[in-house]
Amino acid sequence: MKKIYVFVLIIFLAISVYSFYAYNNEKDIEQDKEITVILAVNSNIVKTDSKVLKGYESVLQEEGVAYRIIDVYNLQHLQPAEILKNSPAVIFPDRVAENLPQEIAMWLHDYLEQGGYSLIVYDAGSLNKREKHLGNAVFSSLLGFNYSTFKEDRRQAFHHGYLEFLTEEKRDFFQIPLGKTVDGVTLSGYHYGKLSYSMRNIEVQHALRDEDIYAWAVVEDGRKIPGIVKRNIGKGSLFYVNLPLGAMKIDADDLPLRAVLRTVLFNFAKVPHVLNVPDGKGGIVINWHIDSNVEWFFLPRMIREGLLRKNIPMSFHITASDFRDNPGDEMGFMVTEYPGRDIALQLIPYGRIGSHGGWAHNWYGYGVEAGRLHDADIDKYISMNNEAIESVTKRR
Repeated sequence: MKKIYVFVLIIFLAISVYSFYAYNNEKDIEQDKEITVILAVNSNIVKTDSKVLKGYESVLQEEGVAYRIIDVYNLQHLQPAEILKNSPAVIFPDRVAENLPQEIAMWLHDYLEQGGYSLIVYDAGSLNKREKHLGNAVFSSLLGFNYSTFKEDRRQAFHHGYLEFLTEEKRDFFQIPLGKTVDGVTLSGYHYGKLSYSMRNIEVQHALRDEDIYAWAVVEDGRKIPGIVKRNIGKGSLFYVNLPLGAMKIDADDLPLRAVLRTVLFNFAKVPHVLNVPDGKGGIVINWHIDSNVEWFFLPRMIREGLLRKNIPMSFHITASDFRDNPGDEMGFMVTEYPGRDIALQLIPYGRIGSHGGWAHNWYGYGVEAGRLHDADIDKYISMNNEAIESVTKRR
């Protein structure tokens, strides 16, 4: 019998210690005067896969935004009014916030009612505690649509599609360069046409107003479902983005996450941030792509005529091979041979010299696009390009 009492006492002490720590940790958060953006995550998910979270952190750091990572199970116990004093925005990222308590929806409602801003990304709040797909996502009641439609057929719940802004004005508002669209409104690569993204199926439960929709997700069967949506709740606003922004960031598609964070945090939540420029002064980045032997003529001329200046830092990215389109065409820059080598050395005083891809510009680019070059080839030709340039500049 005594063993039972001892066991109960141990459990009681453990709970007391945890409660004391959690209480004081929460009070620290509420009393902190630094203005921060909150990344609300499930700590258990982060322990096993933190890459997506690091993607969000990287963008916020580069944009000069102070942020705090809080476990959502702690966040729901804090007072929304107190949190709002120093945290004007709460982000629920993709992947690391899939599993959320149902109670967080009521907490977020109170936070928004009092003037907060929040961003829900892709799959946040779509799983229950047992990691099973919910019939209705945690935030569906706030958004007016359900983005957790995983029923018997997985194909009903997920799509691939294009992100199409309603107007060019809304594209500009989300800071998407014109060159990153194929028709002024559909997100694309500079060379590869429309970009197809993973998207969740959405069941609209309450009609959406045109002014609340910034972009549609146009899926395989031609249907348009919410892509980027804003809902006004009380004095605040709730945003939903139907793209796995963090997963895309760590797979090298940085623009959508950066554009969404900048727009929501700066244009709406008015989050103070440090300009990501030296000394807070505006400037311009000049980057030259040196792809072929055409530059044998132009680069020396630019130096002679003063278009390259030592007081204006520039970067030069070189494709190193002796061919450009096809082996043997002798149209490459030939960085290790005369005159390419001499010209590259002349560029060193004017900025940084870097590697521009895989050995032969057009041959490599079209080879990757057509599937003729595979992972081993890509590694090989990028390494060849790097090593050739390093042998001339003596810099990594």
